[in-house]
Amino acid sequence: MLRIALIFLMLLAAPSSQAADEDWNHTEVVVAAKRPPGPALWRIKKGDAEVVIVGILPVFPKSQSWSTKRLENALRGAKVLITPPDAKTSAGDAVRVLRTKGLPGKLTLKDVLPPELNARFEATAKRAGVSPKAFAHDKPVWAGARLRREVLEKRRLSADEPTDTIARIARKQGVPVRPAGKYKTGPVLKDLNRLSDQESQECLIHTLGDIDFNMDRAPKAAAAWAVGDIRTVRANYQGG
Repeated sequence: MLRIALIFLMLLAAPSSQAADEDWNHTEVVVAAKRPPGPALWRIKKGDAEVVIVGILPVFPKSQSWSTKRLENALRGAKVLITPPDAKTSAGDAVRVLRTKGLPGKLTLKDVLPPELNARFEATAKRAGVSPKAFAHDKPVWAGARLRREVLEKRRLSADEPTDTIARIARKQGVPVRPAGKYKTGPVLKDLNRLSDQESQECLIHTLGDIDFNMDRAPKAAAAWAVGDIRTVRANYQGG
């Protein structure tokens, strides 16, 4: 199902005009015959507190347009916008990855991967229009990660949207924006470099599946998200 990632903390004393702008009875867009424009929102109330939630997708096409009106209305009178956790990678961690991401000696992926997995890696890269040669000397886990990044860029898929757009709307309305948490990626990167050969290959298999799925389904999922069509989103969504 949708990853619940953006939370608007709302005041019950929001402007009365907001109620006229939004008919929250149509939030169940899966069964609504006439869907309101924009992504689906869920409203939760407890006492004097009110929260509005919108789910986001792992990746989102940069070319996908969507109506921001519902989000603008939801943010009107909000106390804060809570976004997904922020990841911080230090310069030292980045340099360390560059130094340790490669296979030992002159080994290549073709040398260390089972033939069928190497063939799948090359097929996915070529299908995306990315040369697999750039990752030939990477450890499997890093080859997959770097290929995924290249594919996202080539297919103009963003891991930052629509969060960045929603955050801009919030700031424009004077609503504070706060991440749900912060974490350093250093320990995660170190753990990745400690993976066994088998574990590294399993990570590559998972990443290739994610890449193939995103190339096939991300545009469909985003188009459905943009109009609140949750049934179609679920049919074209791969949870992580």
